[in-house]
Amino acid sequence: MSQSTDNWSEFDWENAFKADDARVNLYMRELFRYIDLPSEDELIMRRLTNDPEYRKISDPALTEKLIPYFRKRPADKDPENADLAWQKRDGAASFMLFSRLARLWAQEFALAKDLPSMPFMRISCAYGQLLLHSSDLMDLRENDLRICSLKAAIAKRMLAKINFICGELNKLGENHPSHRENCLYHFRSLMELREKIIAFLFRIRKESGQQEK
Repeated sequence: MSQSTDNWSEFDWENAFKADDARVNLYMRELFRYIDLPSEDELIMRRLTNDPEYRKISDPALTEKLIPYFRKRPADKDPENADLAWQKRDGAASFMLFSRLARLWAQEFALAKDLPSMPFMRISCAYGQLLLHSSDLMDLRENDLRICSLKAAIAKRMLAKINFICGELNKLGENHPSHRENCLYHFRSLMELREKIIAFLFRIRKESGQQEK
């Protein structure tokens, strides 16, 4: 990849996001080993910093690379009295729907007695990443063609996360029939969102002149 992100394609951005996902996956792998232990985060980070695989993909500068593309927010604006214009931005509709699904998923796990914790945590983490990607879309500046490739890469990562959750839901529903109905509800809701994100991806590519002919 080039050092300047101004000329990055959607594939450059996607590779950066994939590396970020890989770091999260390594963290989750260690979390299952150390969860509920005293100072679990410290133990996990100590182990990861000594992990050659983690060091190879570690890029703490990714957030810094994104900052120039985010819209500026007035420092004195009162969030409680802010207008609702944000609801019309790219990513807003999916953010609200992912928020509802993530909340329902957490409630279902809290009420369940036989739901295994590891699949729940994997799905919860993926919902969190979908919320993060949706909020990134909302915060990106508008009317800047350089951002089209970044938006396309974010949309592709969202599709990957939806596919991952749906795979986990299928396995969970098969192994735990009592939760099959809830899993099916999440699956169907995600499939509807998936179609909307695919449409968004094609629109963004068309706007940037990258639509395949």
